[in-house]
Amino acid sequence: MARRLKWLLLAGLVAVAAGVAAFVAVRSGSAGPLSNLGSDPTGFSIPINVGQSASVSGPFVVKNTGARPITLDRVQLVGLQLGLTLRGAYVVPYPRHPTGPRPRSATIGIVPGYGLLRADRGLHGATVAPHTQIAIVLGVTPTSVGRHAWSAVDLIYHDGTHSYTLRTPLAARICAPKAPYVGENSRDCSPPDPLKRH
Repeated sequence: MARRLKWLLLAGLVAVAAGVAAFVAVRSGSAGPLSNLGSDPTGFSIPINVGQSASVSGPFVVKNTGARPITLDRVQLVGLQLGLTLRGAYVVPYPRHPTGPRPRSATIGIVPGYGLLRADRGLHGATVAPHTQIAIVLGVTPTSVGRHAWSAVDLIYHDGTHSYTLRTPLAARICAPKAPYVGENSRDCSPPDPLKRH
């Protein structure tokens, strides 16, 4: 009898654990209170040299539509191909910025170079107040020769104990080295289609 009771208790614990895991997975897979404001699918491209960095934004704007602050954890480049590294990400106020009405460091599109200004904040651990917009800037670096792309950006964040993922259709292609992709008779370095595998 005691042995049977032990197995019943173990089965019950397994069932509870599975239920909690399923709940967390569902919460993690939803967009939650953070919105990309119905962002249109956007693709960018740039030729740079191996080891050189580029900044990508768009601008990549999100808004906290909830009633509580949220905390940003990290970004993931969906479909990221080998040969390209995510160097980092930072956030700036949007649309107003200490340096003017548009965030100087929230690059519009894609430009060579990557670096934070004094008023910028690293994305990891940054908080977004209720009903506030921010712009996100991504930094990437090619580590090998070729055409490297991603198809979308996942922004992972949390609100209290709940984790969420917001997917934005922002894609880019980085072509390295720079020389073959500029000037006459250059190779193709066209932007990728967002949300499609490359």
